[in-house]
Amino acid sequence: MRSFYLVAIASLLVASTQLAAADQTKTIKSADGRTTILTWGPAHQPPAQAQPDFDQLDRDGDGMLSLVETEAHRLLHSDFDYADLNSDGQLSRAELARWVAQP
Repeated sequence: MRSFYLVAIASLLVASTQLAAADQTKTIKSADGRTTILTWGPAHQPPAQAQPDFDQLDRDGDGMLSLVETEAHRLLHSDFDYADLNSDGQLSRAELARWVAQP
């Protein structure tokens, strides 16, 4: 059983060194008849979305964005905790600008 996992891990390491143009799969059958299917390829890109507009998102006009206000921008909303550098539960213009500048 342990050697099966070592073979699977080794296969993944070898596969990760190759640049794949599309998803690839490999089927491995173990001695006890079990089948494992490995799939690898380039990371899928998140859906494209325009950069968030602070003034449009700031519905209450307080100069800060709450988690609820960011619901209109899916990516920012899902990344809210990361963007909120000082963990105060709100995003300032500077925090939003830093988040937008991230690659």
